[in-house]
Amino acid sequence: PIYPQLPTKLKEEYYRTDQELLKANKSLTEQKVDSILSWLEIYLNIARMTARQDIFIESRSKAEDNLAIVLERQQLGDAGENDILTAKLSLENARYSLEESKRKLEDIYYNLAIELGIPVSEELVITDNNQYIAELREKAQQYSTEYQISTISNLMKLVEDNNSSLQANILNRAVLRKELEWSEKKDDPSINLTGTYNTESDNLTLGVGLSYQLYDGGQHKMSLEDKEVEIQDNISAYNDLYNKLNQELKQHIDNIELSQMALKKEELSLARSQYELEVAEKQLAVGLIDYLEFQDYWISAEEAEINLQSLEDQLFIDRLEFIIFIDTEDIAEIIGGF
Repeated sequence: PIYPQLPTKLKEEYYRTDQELLKANKSLTEQKVDSILSWLEIYLNIARMTARQDIFIESRSKAEDNLAIVLERQQLGDAGENDILTAKLSLENARYSLEESKRKLEDIYYNLAIELGIPVSEELVITDNNQYIAELREKAQQYSTEYQISTISNLMKLVEDNNSSLQANILNRAVLRKELEWSEKKDDPSINLTGTYNTESDNLTLGVGLSYQLYDGGQHKMSLEDKEVEIQDNISAYNDLYNKLNQELKQHIDNIELSQMALKKEELSLARSQYELEVAEKQLAVGLIDYLEFQDYWISAEEAEINLQSLEDQLFIDRLEFIIFIDTEDIAEIIGGF
């Protein structure tokens, strides 16, 4: 073929495949990030549930000591039936809460084993001896803060450059435009160089062939119009997706700000619970409340601290999701590579 210069079928397929590989690479990166974020959330959940279990272990121990004291007082005639029932109920409450937390923790470990592809019968031991999570928290806060001081328009430029769905749309459009370009040339006059060689007569024959389709019933024009419609649909889909992502960006920023507010609120709640516990300890000592009521105050104060840590975890996750939304490559840098 001399004119028009069109790629061979093989080259056309190579171009399309190359664009698909670019999209697949982006998609693979997002899948890795999603898996890492999922594992991290499970780890944080395990840490909080383990802390809650420790609370209930201590609560059971306290309830056992209290029952022993009440039984001794009963022998001395200083405790009645109500005191005994209260102490026994406190112990049963503690045992129930401990057993419930154990089973929830088992479920979390079970789900993590499935996610990691580990046999569920194997015991999982998860530790963070090198303070890796603490470092992640610091880096996430640093990156998130830098992004938050930027304008929405600047952030959306980063999203445009890094969002896999938008990039896939752009790559699809490039393919469509290339196909349109090829289709337009296919209607041009075709000039081909031909040649034959006869070995017996040692005769070489060269020729030039010119061809042009005079009439095709409008098929070529219709195919071009269809391709142009596909391109316009692609642009429309891009605009719709862009607007959707713009709204999602606002939601990510809102989530971080609301998590920060919830954290401040829970700090006050913790301070209040600790103050109420101090008062309850004094009231228990003079007999104004029974141990069952004191147990509720003690558990509330301990759980308030766990709730505060859970909100810190949520803020951490919100920041990571915000960073991922802006640019998944930043997460690779934060966690030290995939």
